[in-house]
This record gives sequence, structure tokens and C-alpha cells, in this order.
Amino acid sequence: MEDVREQTLSTSPTNATIHPRLTPNILQPNEVKIDPPLTSKNDVIYKPLSYLYNYIPIRHDSNEDTFSHKTYERENEFLLKKYYSLRVSSVTVNNPNMSSKLSSNDTSLRQNSVTSTSDISDITKVDRNALHDIINCFLSTRSSDFLQGADNQVENLLKDEMNCLVTPLKKIGDSIYESNCISPYFQYIKKFEAINAKQENDAVSKHTLWMPITKDYVNPYLLHPPMDNNLYANKTSPLFIQGLNVFNNTIDTFRGITNITSIFGEQKLPALVYHSASSCGDNIYIFGGLMACNMYDQNAPDLSDFRVDGLENLPPPLIPKIVNNPAMINNPHLYCLSNISKSLKRPKVCGQIPPPLCCAKMSNITERHLFIYGGFEIKSDTVLDSNGIYHIRKRLYANEFGYILDVETFKFSKIEIIAQSYNDILYPTISGRFGQVQMAVNLASVVNTGNSTPSVSRKTTLDIHSDISKSSDVNNIDDKSSSKTGSHQIIISTVYVFGGYRETAEGTFEALGDFWRIELSVEARGKRGYLKFNESAQAVRIYNEDNLEWPSARAFSASSYVDLAVNEVIDMKKLENELCETLDNQLKSNNKNDAAPVSLTRPSLRSSRSSHKNCNRNNNINTESQNEQSSRMDNIDSDNKLFNQYYKMHKDKFKNNNEYFVVQGGSDNHKVLGDLWFFNTVTERWNCKDIRIQRKSDHKFIPLNLPLVGHTLVTEGDIGISIGGLSQAAVDYLYDRNVSGRDEDERSSNLSRVIGSSMVNSYNLRSGNLQLQKVEKAKYPGYGDYQLVDNKSDGVSTTALHLGCTIVKIRGILYIIGGVVSANRDYMNLHIKGAIESIITPSVNLFS
Repeated sequence: MEDVREQTLSTSPTNATIHPRLTPNILQPNEVKIDPPLTSKNDVIYKPLSYLYNYIPIRHDSNEDTFSHKTYERENEFLLKKYYSLRVSSVTVNNPNMSSKLSSNDTSLRQNSVTSTSDISDITKVDRNALHDIINCFLSTRSSDFLQGADNQVENLLKDEMNCLVTPLKKIGDSIYESNCISPYFQYIKKFEAINAKQENDAVSKHTLWMPITKDYVNPYLLHPPMDNNLYANKTSPLFIQGLNVFNNTIDTFRGITNITSIFGEQKLPALVYHSASSCGDNIYIFGGLMACNMYDQNAPDLSDFRVDGLENLPPPLIPKIVNNPAMINNPHLYCLSNISKSLKRPKVCGQIPPPLCCAKMSNITERHLFIYGGFEIKSDTVLDSNGIYHIRKRLYANEFGYILDVETFKFSKIEIIAQSYNDILYPTISGRFGQVQMAVNLASVVNTGNSTPSVSRKTTLDIHSDISKSSDVNNIDDKSSSKTGSHQIIISTVYVFGGYRETAEGTFEALGDFWRIELSVEARGKRGYLKFNESAQAVRIYNEDNLEWPSARAFSASSYVDLAVNEVIDMKKLENELCETLDNQLKSNNKNDAAPVSLTRPSLRSSRSSHKNCNRNNNINTESQNEQSSRMDNIDSDNKLFNQYYKMHKDKFKNNNEYFVVQGGSDNHKVLGDLWFFNTVTERWNCKDIRIQRKSDHKFIPLNLPLVGHTLVTEGDIGISIGGLSQAAVDYLYDRNVSGRDEDERSSNLSRVIGSSMVNSYNLRSGNLQLQKVEKAKYPGYGDYQLVDNKSDGVSTTALHLGCTIVKIRGILYIIGGVVSANRDYMNLHIKGAIESIITPSVNLFS
């Protein structure tokens, strides 16, 4: 494959070929072009990332005008230049030192950052609207209003190259519309014929079917042994991707599959990286991150006119090739994907909308609210020289605020995070961060807002609403007239935040080891679960005062909620003996009651009906028999609910050990960690557990841990499923490029044998045993004493780099959204994913 590594420029001017007709005139009358063209020694030329798989629309409309491949490329290049033109410095002077010129703007840029303490933006409202219009043009991949502002030559050029292609990929034959997989969709579309033409077009557009398409080499590229060339021959749809061999057959007894989900909607989901996502109800909400400005490979812009002085010292898994790429722009939109209908919508948001944040964390705090915290915003400062070269300087600003999204009204609320004093520190601060662990414990109640630390207890939704109602004077509230709770407030959710990165004054990134509990409180409530949150939230520092076990500073760890309480506090042998003893006593009690004579005073059914009016008078006669009947019924119910009785006998144990979340891996810059930690949200204590891997020679499990960073962890029963991430070997390969020749080839060939290099790793959370992998003595030094045994004969999926994605679990299905992927031996050749993968996971329970 073609090497897509970036090229570092020298300080001499570059005679790059540009398209002068497509270069927008963005200079204002008071601006001066830089002459001669200046470059910084850090300026880099990038290439657009290619797609591994994508979506295409299925709609049979021969009257739709679209552009040829070359026209798409030129249009996207024009739009990208227009996008960065809105960020050109207000004054550009002839300065021989580009670095000095841009450095002088650092202070103003930081003050005007959306994520800084100032709400003043460096982009005017008109420019902001224009920016959103340009982004919409990127997403639509159709002609835009901005082309009307170009010169006549450009318009004529575009019109001359129009054709009737359905998509900017290949022309799809008419036979696909007659296939069995497409015909039901067109039968459904025919229902809109009864509507008038305008409404029909709108309805059909909103119900467009987006089907996945993949590169021909996708399976041989990611799997071994290579798949048959006739992979799609027996499939109904040639766009179907086979889901076999993603999980090993020993786990996947029911042949649970991984496939690419078709979706419905007016627009397809852009290729996203470093975004955030979370489920709320049956919907998945996706926000922020970086998106590719080209919807397909065929309309990727020519980046030869762009020079980037990008972010430096980026920690893993932030790859400079992605973050600094000018074709990867900020995603300002919120997307909503329905798990039931598979429909994708882009709702219109309002309120205090956060900036497009990368690597932020999103947590579900109520049935209709999501909490977003952390992350960073990338801001660009652009200088245009006389040769039409765009010099872009990217800078990072960490987010210090929290945002709450109401998924019913799609309104954002900004939350200021205020740190409470602790120990001798009266005015502590909680640093803006990204890549942190963030877990929400829902429906916790706190009643006093005094100086004492609030106590946490678990309540149901009805209890919370009842508490808020008692504290509020009114039930129906809006923004203008709200009911506050006075000196008392209700904490609706507790959000735990651990670790992450913060930027230092030297431009480096420091891993954090502090641990905070953010308490989100509510002022009042309205109907249908509407809640008005306080404008600020208290952050309570959790510190290791007793010198107990505590995880080291880290970021980009994998975390997940897990409920290990039931099996952890029960001795199974003791449980069996106690249940047998309880059952024996109840059977003896039942036999004794059966041997007793039946009361003759009990009335028959007919007499009880006839004497209904005299029931009060006869109550004293029937009391004894009714008590006996009630007792016997209680015994019968108890026979069927022995476990509930055991729970009542030991409820104190369950009460104090009811919720955990698990944290695995992470990194402190280039040092990748592999330990496994459990945090008890009631006792607020950490507990470390080793991850053990089976040794091939004697089949014993030995503690080796699982070094990974940037991965995602989901739990299925007692099993933790880790997907994606970078191993220590991958981090060294991607971030330490001081090797060449034979050493590089040798290191590249051994990446698949390093522990943690598998795309999917599963382990038992109780025993810590890694599943389906064995180790042997390492033949390649530098990454520990052991390496993975080659499992090619088992048909297990190869190791592959997979990061920058988000994984959301709903009803036993894992949705993998966005990210980049590459083959194990070609880590520098990254591919973006423009489609959503889904993994059916019920069979994974067979681990236990």
C-alpha cells in the first residue's frame, strides 16, 4: 500500500501546485499578504486518511445531479480553504519570523477560547454561521451555496462535469435495486406516493437507506487465514460484511456475528475520531470529536496547499497524523442513533452549547440527562501567503466545565465545577483534563448543603422525584420562573473522575492521579422527568489518607461499571448448607400444619357470600383460621424465594458492597500500564487484582497484566471485554521513530506477539484469567519475558490497531462508532471507519 506518512518541510519556500481559480478571496481591505511566502520548520504536509468501509445511499433517483470524482475533490478543496479562511488572523504583516508572529497570538487565542473563562469567541456570529454552513456542505457532498460566490469560471467548470452518478463511488448497476435485500425498502418508499411531491421528497429523504460498503481487501487485511475471494458470492447483498472469526469459536457457540449496521436517515454519520458517546434509553448520543471533511475517498481534497504547525508532544493514543491533519475538522453536531429503528438524526440543539470537544467523557445521569465533562478544543490560526499557501497553527485548550444535555429538549446547560476545600487546602482547583476515567452513580441523595461532607445513599427514581417535590414550591417550572430548594438540595447523581491529562506551561502533558467526586444537584423539577440543575457542582477530593492501595497517575484507561457484590460476599458452600437447612425447617413446619385438624368454623364459599353483610360480626370466629391460612401461604412463598430470605439474613453485607467500577490499563505518557483496579463506590476504596495469562509449557496462569492504552472495556456478566487500544510495542512504534532499516522491520514483524496486541481481549473479572490466549518465552527482547503464542491455526482474528472509537452497549449489542484501524504489520497506514459496527454478545456469557 502507498505510504501515507507525512512530509516535513524545509524552511525554504515551496513551489506547490495550487488551483488559483478555487482559492477563495478571504483578505479584507485592511489586510496585507505576506510576501515572500513563509514557512515554519515545523510545517508539515499531510494526506487525507482513506476509508476502510463506508455507507452509500440507496435511492433510485435518476434526476439527481451529482458531480464527478474530480469535481467532488475540487469542491471539497474549495470548501476546506473557505473553512480555514474564516480563521485567518485579522492582521497579517510582512514578518520574517512566522513562529514569532503566531506566538504573539497565543494570549489572545487562549482568552477567546470557548473553553476558557471568557465566553467571547474570536469568531463573529456571521462567521460562525458561515462555518456551520461549510460543515453542512461537507456532510451533504452536494453543490453548495458557497459555489455561487465563486467566479464564473469555477461555476462553468463544475457544471460541465456534472453527471448522473448515484454516489461518488462507483455507479451501482440497476440489478441491485431488484435484489431481495433492497426490494422491501422500495415497497416501503412507495407508501409516500400518496403525499404531494414536496412532502414526498422530504419524507423519502428522511428515510434514506444507507447500506455499508467495504474495501475488497478488508477481511484479508484484518484477519488470518485470508478469506475466500468469493466471500460475497452466497450473500443476498454484495455489501454485507462477514462477521465470523472476530470471536473465537470456543466462545461464540451461537455464532454471534459482527457486522456493519445499515441505518436510515437524511444524512450518513461522518467518520469520527476521538468523539464521545453514551446511551440514554434506547438511543445512542454522539458528540464532538474530529470528522473527515470528505465523505468518501473519491472526494478527498488535495492538501498540497496546506502547511500545518500542529500539536506537539501528544500522548498516546492521540496520533499526530490524525489530530494535526487539516482534513480532520471539528465536529460541532450532536447525533442520535436509535437502537430500535436504526434511524440516525441530527437534532437542533440549544442552550449553552459546548464547543466541539475531543476526548470528552459522556455519562448517563438520569433517564433523560447526559453529563459531559473534560476533553479539549482544537483551535486553528491561519495565515495565507501570496502563493495561496495556508499556514495553519493548531492549539489545544482543555475544558474545565461540565455540560448537561436534556435529551428530550436537546438543551445544554453549562455547569461550573467548584472544588471543595480539603485538609489544609482552602481554595483547591480541579484542573481541566482529558482522557480521564468518568463513572456516574445514579440516583444518590444528599439533603444538606452545609460544610459537612454529604452522605451518599441509593434511592429509586420515584424517591428522588418525591424528595424534589417536597423541596420545591411548584412542580411546573421553566427557565424564567424556577422553584429552588432553599438551604437544601437534591443530588441526583454522583460522578467519579479519576486521572487524565493536563497541559503544562512548557507545552507537555502531565498525567494526573487525583480522584474527585462531582455531585450534580437539582434545584427543582417539572413534568415528565424535567430537572433544573444548579449552575455549579461541588467537586469533593477523594484522597488516600490511610496509605491504602491506590492506582498510579494515568490517562486513557478503560473503565466500566460492574456488579460483583452478590457472588463476592457469599460463600457458596455456606449458602448451600443454609438454604438446605432453611428448606428442611419449612417442610417440617408445613407437615405439622397439614397434620392439624381443619377448623370447622370456616364458612363455605356460598355461606360467605350470603353472610357478607354480617362479616363484621363473625370476624372473631374466623380470625384463627385466617391466620393459619396466611401463615401457610407465607411458607409456600418462602419456598420459592429462599434466596430472598438469604438476602434478608445478610442484607448488611449487600448494603455495603453493592456497586463497583473497574479500571484497567492506561498510560503515563509513553509508559503503558496493564494493572486492573476495582473501586467500591460505597466504601470509596481501591482494590488491585492481577491479570493472569496461561503459560503454554505447563498450562498454569501466571500474573503478567495487560498493558493497553486508549482501549474500551465493556462487561458481560463476570467477563470484561477489552476492545482496541495500543500496546507498549505499538506506542514505541508510533511515537518513537528513531529506528530504521532491519531493526524497524524486525520490530514491526513482532508486534503481533506482544501481550495486549490483540484487537479483542477477554478476561474473567473475578479470577483475572485472560481467555483464549497463551504465552511462551519471548524471542524478541524489550517487551517482557513472555510473548503471545501464534494462534493462526485457531482462526483467531489477527492483532490490529483499533483506537479513537467509542463503544456503547445496549440490550446485549455492542455498537462500535468511528475510530481508525490498521493491520498489525502496517501501523502507519491508518484507515478511518465511516460506518457503525455491531457485535451481538449474549454468547460471551459462556465464558463463566
